[in-house]
Amino acid sequence: MVDPSVLGPLAGVSESVSEYYEFWKEYKGEEILIRDHSVTLDDDEKGKIKQNVHVIRGTVEDVTSFPPGFLLKDVEEYIELSNVSLLWGANSTTPLDAVGGSEGRQPLRKVDEKYVSFSSIEQIERAEVADDAIEPFRTEDE
Repeated sequence: MVDPSVLGPLAGVSESVSEYYEFWKEYKGEEILIRDHSVTLDDDEKGKIKQNVHVIRGTVEDVTSFPPGFLLKDVEEYIELSNVSLLWGANSTTPLDAVGGSEGRQPLRKVDEKYVSFSSIEQIERAEVADDAIEPFRTEDE
């Protein structure tokens, strides 16, 4: 006989996975970007901000409930770099302007297929929305 105290948490996990699957299955066939974003201040140089975004870009081939996640095809992994320096006025507590620094895309690898679990996803965007994004200091139109 199964201990009922074990079934309570397992039942909750099962319901969560089912809800994830039902929501994410709408992405099947879509090109998506899974992003992990970090912003840090340079300790050596006042006002220098380092922004790195690790991107996994691919088309959702399948959404699985066990294990819960995406199977992506035609996958490209890269890092978007965007380092900027803020300009400060004399005795100012807020920056006056920002000057673009190093930027660009650093390819990491291409692979035909990759599995990404739901639990490892920090941010997700449809590719068409991500491609139209306005990014200060990286987008020339601003």
